[in-house]
Amino acid sequence: MKIRIDMHVHPNLPKSEEKAVLKANEWWKALKKKNIRCIISAEHSYKDFRRNFEIMEQTAPKGFVVFPGAELITKEGVDIVAFYKDISIYKEKRMLTPYLMSTETMVSYLNRKKYAYFISHPFTLGTTSIIKNLGMKKAREIMKKSRSVEVHNASFSAVANLLERTMLSKIFRGKYEKMRKVESLPKEFWEKIKFISGGSDAHEPEDIGSFLAVEAKSLSPLGLYSAITTNKKDCFFANNKFLISSAFLSLANTFREWLAKKAYKLVH
Repeated sequence: MKIRIDMHVHPNLPKSEEKAVLKANEWWKALKKKNIRCIISAEHSYKDFRRNFEIMEQTAPKGFVVFPGAELITKEGVDIVAFYKDISIYKEKRMLTPYLMSTETMVSYLNRKKYAYFISHPFTLGTTSIIKNLGMKKAREIMKKSRSVEVHNASFSAVANLLERTMLSKIFRGKYEKMRKVESLPKEFWEKIKFISGGSDAHEPEDIGSFLAVEAKSLSPLGLYSAITTNKKDCFFANNKFLISSAFLSLANTFREWLAKKAYKLVH
C-alpha cells in the first residue's frame, strides 16, 4: 500500500508545555486532513529537538508515526537531516552539536554509524546550501558519498509560484531557477543515492501538504522505516495550492531561522 510521508517537518513547538501540546495537536490535525501518516521530526539542532519529538510522539493519533531526527548543521553551515528508527540517535552529542563537525566528517560519521540521513536542499537560497558553502566540485564529491540528498523540498514552492504568476520569475531568474531546483533536484545530483528523500520543510501546520508516496507493507514503525530507507521510486506530490500568505510565511520562516542561527553563534 502507498503511505504518504513527509520527511522534513520542524515541529517548532512553544516553550510552554500546554501551548506545545496544543500546537502538536494542530500538526496532527493538519497531517490527518492531508492523510499524511508518517513524518520525520527534523527540528533544527540548535533548538530543543528531542523535546519536540517526544511531544509529537506522545500526541500522535493511532495509526500515525513520527520518527526521531534533527536537522544537523555542520562547521561550514550545511544542513543535513539525520533520523533513525529509535531515540538512540539522540545520544550522539558531537554529531548533534551545531557547527562542530565538518560536512565531510559528518557524512563519513553518519555512514559509519548507519544512521539514515539526507543532505538538505542543496540549492537553497539561504545560508545552508552545500553548493554555496563548499563550491560545486566539493559539494558533488560529498553528495556522491551520501546515503541521500534531498530530492524534493517544498520550502520555496509558494514563493516560486508567486514569482511565476507575477512574471517576476523573469526578473529574478537566477533565484527562481534555484527555487525550482530545491523543489525538484536535477537527477544528475541524486542518481546514486540509497533512497529518495523529500518533504515540506514545514515550520507551521499550515505549511503541510507536500509528501512522498512510499510503498509499505504495514504502518508499523519498523516496516515504515525500512520502506523509507530503501525507497527508490520518485513519487512526490507538492502542495501547489497558491496562497500569497504562504509565500510570505515561507520567507518569514527563512529569515527567522537565520536570526536564530546568528543568536546561537553569539551565545556559543
